[in-house]
Amino acid sequence: MRAQAFFHFLITYGWALILLVTALAAMIYFGIIDVEPFQPPCGFQTGFSCLKHQITPTGLILELQNNLGQDITIQRITDESGNCSASGGTLDSQASARYTVTGCTHPSSGNNYKSDIRINYALPNGIERSRKGHVRGKVD
Repeated sequence: MRAQAFFHFLITYGWALILLVTALAAMIYFGIIDVEPFQPPCGFQTGFSCLKHQITPTGLILELQNNLGQDITIQRITDESGNCSASGGTLDSQASARYTVTGCTHPSSGNNYKSDIRINYALPNGIERSRKGHVRGKVD
């Protein structure tokens, strides 16, 4: 009898749980619920870690770590507008380096800023690749 009661409970409330999860997923997908506050302020696709970042009125300062498992050559780091850029150099595997992205026009100090970032790099065999990321926070 207990198994039947449990099964009845599961069927009755299981549908309600599925409906609730589906509604929540739809609200996130259509942008009704903003999940941005739960994302890290600086992040990149697999292969790079953003250790630190600073947003200034004229640029970005990024400290990136290479997690690709091989040495790479950073060719260019740009923001979504294409106005900001930084050139790099060799970044050894598991090493980190600081890059200053200049030429930007950000809001004044204290305002919020959000941008997508692209890192273009070359592998030791000459193949060129890129990774996307994002930066958000207050302008210093």
